[in-house]
Amino acid sequence: IPFEPETLHVSLAKPFALKHHQLDLFRDKLSAAIKESGVTQFDMEVKSEPSLYVNDQQSRSFIALDVADTCQYAILRLIEATNTVMTAFNHPTYYDPPRPHVSFGWKLGQVE
Repeated sequence: IPFEPETLHVSLAKPFALKHHQLDLFRDKLSAAIKESGVTQFDMEVKSEPSLYVNDQQSRSFIALDVADTCQYAILRLIEATNTVMTAFNHPTYYDPPRPHVSFGWKLGQVE
């Protein structure tokens, strides 16, 4: 499947919405939390076996590559930092246990 690597991402939070007046404060708190995490950069490797994920509402399924175990430390630190800010804004934290992954395809509905 051809794709541009720069279009991929690793999510650090579940989907959520902010009100317009919350944007600046959220950004500032998240920036501070990320700085406190000590993570400035990291290498990314993924496992070669795809995994299937379904969102909480079971309305969308994703195919993804899990982040390699050797690369998870930095991402887990970023998820912890993000969780702190999410909690302060009364939003749900990341999945427990966290499974960092790179999604590269999705379909409406639940795929088994």
